[in-house]
Order: sequence, then structure tokens, then C-alpha cells
Amino acid sequence: MIAKDKIEKELVSNFEIEFRRSTSTSLSKSSRKRQNGTLYFNSHQLIENFSSNLEPFALVALEQRMNLIKDWLEQESWTHFYGNFYLIEKSLEFHNLPELQNRLQWTIADLYTGRILMLTGDNLTSSEGSCFFERLHGLVSVDCKLIDRRDKQFFKLAIINLCNVVDCLHYYVKMPNSDEDNKKLAIDYLKYSLASLTQVLFNNDIPIEDINLLFFVYLSITRCKESLGRSSEDKEQEVYQSIVKKFEEELDRLKTYNKILALCDLYYLDNAKFMVLFERCYNKLIIDWVNRPFYIRILMFYLKNLQIGDDIIKLKISPNFNPLKTDDIIVNLFPEYFENTNEVIIESRDKEKLMSFKDVDIRGRLANIFQRSKFLTEEEKERLVGEAKKPHATSEISDFEVRLGDYPDIIHACMPIKSAREIRDDSVSEKYAYQLLKPFIHLFDRCVVVFITAKPCSLALDAYIKKLISFYNFPIAVIQEDYLCKILKFYNQI
Repeated sequence: MIAKDKIEKELVSNFEIEFRRSTSTSLSKSSRKRQNGTLYFNSHQLIENFSSNLEPFALVALEQRMNLIKDWLEQESWTHFYGNFYLIEKSLEFHNLPELQNRLQWTIADLYTGRILMLTGDNLTSSEGSCFFERLHGLVSVDCKLIDRRDKQFFKLAIINLCNVVDCLHYYVKMPNSDEDNKKLAIDYLKYSLASLTQVLFNNDIPIEDINLLFFVYLSITRCKESLGRSSEDKEQEVYQSIVKKFEEELDRLKTYNKILALCDLYYLDNAKFMVLFERCYNKLIIDWVNRPFYIRILMFYLKNLQIGDDIIKLKISPNFNPLKTDDIIVNLFPEYFENTNEVIIESRDKEKLMSFKDVDIRGRLANIFQRSKFLTEEEKERLVGEAKKPHATSEISDFEVRLGDYPDIIHACMPIKSAREIRDDSVSEKYAYQLLKPFIHLFDRCVVVFITAKPCSLALDAYIKKLISFYNFPIAVIQEDYLCKILKFYNQI
């Protein structure tokens, strides 16, 4: 077994390279789409399996980059409404081979976009999203034709493309909120794909150096059958076992790229065998920009099997933000308080009253205060009154959000709120740090965070916030305990 510290270090160094590379201007648009797509999937998997092992700072950087990737790929696909899916039929019909080559590459990025939308809960029922399923017929048809006739130039690329189609459709069929009409189309495409992929498996005419393709094909067949409610046949399993045996025999002679891709699929097919073969070839892998995204994937697979407990995966990545002046924002929120030159004296009964408030009570009182600010529009003041009364949802960016300025220069003052009724301990622990950083995932560089808490921050949380401010210029301010009590009392809200 390989030491988990070694795997963690290897994962971190390679992931950081890919994270930085995702913004490279030297990549072509097509290459950048593929690279960003794989980074999104790797980031999603990292968060899904290791969220408790990531520092809040790195977690926010990951989620922010994922949002940027999603938005960019989505906009790119919607400029042509997944037109590559049906235009590829024309490329084949008119024997335009250079264009066919390009579209087989481009459509993989479009498939990535569809899958990313699905991962974020989109069931693709919008007018733009529905184009994905309606036009996918053209791509599936071309892939199957190229595969069935064993096209010399495009056979391998068509297999890769069709397996990516299956991966995407298999996920959609399992989605709890999938649309019935889209699901029926997905089932039809999977049936069509299954016939062609089964022929590939049994004809066994893929050269040994591309044995990873056979793993991808077999995994896609199992996914097709799972989605269609069919059982695997004995003869398919026999062929699969022969593929595994041949892979073990040829492992030392295969190129790193082929080893890594085969291991990516073997993880889902036979976890125990994956562990053995990965350990066998780990020290012989030569990593470059082509195979690095998939190498990161198998490192995560291996690390997941090691069960790393409370280890922290120390990624040196940072979110993007604009270091706005939080002091100016707070003055604009509470102008009369800061204009006042008299000391606000709080008494024990004031603190007791504050400690009795629920989150909704604090929101309501803040909304009352903001009605007096000359820096907020009348529309915003009215919106805040309504927002203060709404039940809080975990999916919201923050507990309370105040918008200052006019479009397009709006600044969002996001307020995580912690009442004494919610925080049972004497202070607010460091585990809430993520909530302070969450707004930057969605609002990027157009927000500040003002943490409102009836109880004081713990020493650990206070130190973490000071680190964010002093080291990274994060626009975060804290209004806690006595400070909050004074503001509320000044405005006759306590």
C-alpha cells in the first residue's frame, strides 16, 4: 500500500497545476473547453468525497472556479444551441472529413456541458436545454454509423464520443428530477448505443495498445444495461475477464496514458483490482499535460479507498475577489450610528434581550434599520422588508443580503447571521468559516461579508478571519456581541 501522505502530496501538486492551467490563454478554445470540463469533474469529485478534508478557503476557490466553468461552457454551447450535435450529420453525409474530425472533438465539450448542468440539478427542460436531447440524435447516429462500419479514420474517436454520450445519459436517467420526455429520449439513445458498443466488445479488433478503450466500452455497456433495467450476460463478463487478464499481462509495456485511462474505468468495475494494479504501476507513471486530469482522478480514487479520516488536503488555491473597503460599506449601512458622537451604553437587560432573539428577529430589526439609510434605494428597502420575513433556506448565498448602488455597479453586502438561540456554545466555532466565504462563490468580486453574531467568535474563528483579512485582503467585517447590541440599541431595536 502506498503511504497516504505521498498520495495526498501528489494529488495536491498535480491538481494545483491543472487549476492554474484552466485560465491559460495559450490553449485553443476547444482544448480549453476539454481542460475546464475535466477540471470541473475532478473538482466536483474532490468536494463530494473530501469536503471535510478541505480548508474553507480552498473549498470556496474550487466552487467559485466551478461556477465560472459552468457559466462559460453553458454560454458557449448556447451560442449554437448544441448545433454540433446535428451538424455532424451533414459533415458525414457530405464526406467533409476535416469538419467531421473537428465536430467529433467539439461535441465532447458539449457533452461535458450537459453533464455539468445535470450535476448542478438542471433537468434540461428549458428551451435551450431541450435542444441537448432533441439534437443528440444526430451525434448518436453518426457515432454508431462510424463504429458499425469500422471506419478506419474515426473508429476510435467515435467510440470515445459514444461512451461519453452513455455516461451523460446514464446519469440523467438516474436523476430524481429528470423530465419524462427527455428520459424517454435518453432511453432510446442508450438502446441505440448499446447495440454498437456490444459489437465492439465482441469483435475484439481493438489493438492491445488501446486496451483502455475496451474498459471504457465495457463500463458503458454496464451503464446502458443498468439504465435499461437489463442484466449483464455471461459471455460479456467472460470477455471482460479476458480484457482484465490481458491488461495485467501487458501493464508494464503500455503507455502511461493507456494505463491511467484503463484504471479510471477499472475503479468502477473492480475496486480491489484497481488498487492492486495502481500500486503495481504507480512509480512507473510518466505524467504530462495530456494524462494529468485522469491521473488526478485515479489519485482521488486511491485516496478515497485509504479513508484518510481528518487529514487536511492543503490545496494552495485562492478564490477571486475584489478587496473592497468593508468599513465604507458598514458606514453606509448604519450612517446615523457612525455620525453619532455620544457613547451608546448597553446594560445587562439589553444583552439578555439580544440573547433571546432568533435569526428571524435579528433580520427583521436589521431591515428596520436599513429603512433609514440614504445609501439604499426605495426599491431595495422594500425588498429587504420582504426578505426579512422569508424562511431561511440552506441553498441561499447568505442569511441576509443588502444591495448598495445601481446596476451594473451594485455591491452586495452579504450577512451571515448567528443568533444566541442557534449557537448553543459560548462562542461561534471555526466550523462556520465556510458560511463567511460562501458569498464569494457566487458573487465573485462584487460583495463584502458582514458577519452578524449575537455571541462572540471563538479564538480559532477570530484568528481565521484575521488571517483572511491580513494575508489575503478579504472584504470581511464582524459585528458581534456588544458591538451588535450597541447598534440595535441606538436604532431602538432592542
